[in-house]
Amino acid sequence: MVSFGECVRAAVAVALASGLALGGVKRKSLSTDGAVAAFVVGFSALLASYRFGFTLLVFYWTSSKLTKFKSDLKRMVEGGYREGGQRNWRQVLNSSLPGVIIALVYLARFQVDGPLLHDGERSLLLAAYLGFFACTNGDTWASEIGIVAGLRSGSSRLSGSPLLAIPPFRKVPRGTNGGISLVGTIASLAGGAVIGLAYFLLGLPFTPGHLMISQARRNLWLGTFGGGFGSWADSVLGATLQASWYDEEAGVVLAEIPPQREKKKLKHITGVDLLSNEQINLLSACFTALVCSWLQSRF
Repeated sequence: MVSFGECVRAAVAVALASGLALGGVKRKSLSTDGAVAAFVVGFSALLASYRFGFTLLVFYWTSSKLTKFKSDLKRMVEGGYREGGQRNWRQVLNSSLPGVIIALVYLARFQVDGPLLHDGERSLLLAAYLGFFACTNGDTWASEIGIVAGLRSGSSRLSGSPLLAIPPFRKVPRGTNGGISLVGTIASLAGGAVIGLAYFLLGLPFTPGHLMISQARRNLWLGTFGGGFGSWADSVLGATLQASWYDEEAGVVLAEIPPQREKKKLKHITGVDLLSNEQINLLSACFTALVCSWLQSRF
């Protein structure tokens, strides 16, 4: 039998997920199909638990804000830049669906939320969810902040170029898939730490007093690790399995070649044209979730 608390949580899930979707369309951070996908994942995560749902909302809110950060400068270096990001349904699902599936599995198995402990499957799922969104948030922070760090209007688009994440670690243009920088790395750690902090604070209602300090440490270090490791994994995969091209005429990096552009007029930077950016993000986040889950069981 469904309890009154579960009915309230379902109503809250509908309200917040609707606000998430409609607000995203209004702010141009979501396309129409992206808004539908956002409603589904937002509702599902909130239905599983308030902590799962609000952690997802922290990721969405911070990443949406940073997508608009110095947008005028991002147009200088990103080919195909879209106002506000305007994530479509593929981008929304790739950056959230596996995490939401983890939340729903947790709901089906345990129903009640709890702290991160060495208690088998329960904490493995909790750590996997934390790791997944620490990666997606950390990678987004790294991409949105790192690409414009030190860049000013009128300055060289190649100034302060990042290094490739794989040998020979050569300099590459800003916006290249697989490029890493000091600012971007710090941003990825901060993005993961924010998710870890949110995960801890949202878990306070069911955390015993004597576990507060240990839970704070565990959530924060797992979140920080997930953000940094996940962003690095994304960069390595992006440098190898995703092609980046430099359009010398426009002075921008392209991850996808527009139909009107001839490949022979573009300079290949790195990677093979095997996976899309969304697929790279999905693989790195799922891998980070598995690694965080393994770490949780070992430390």
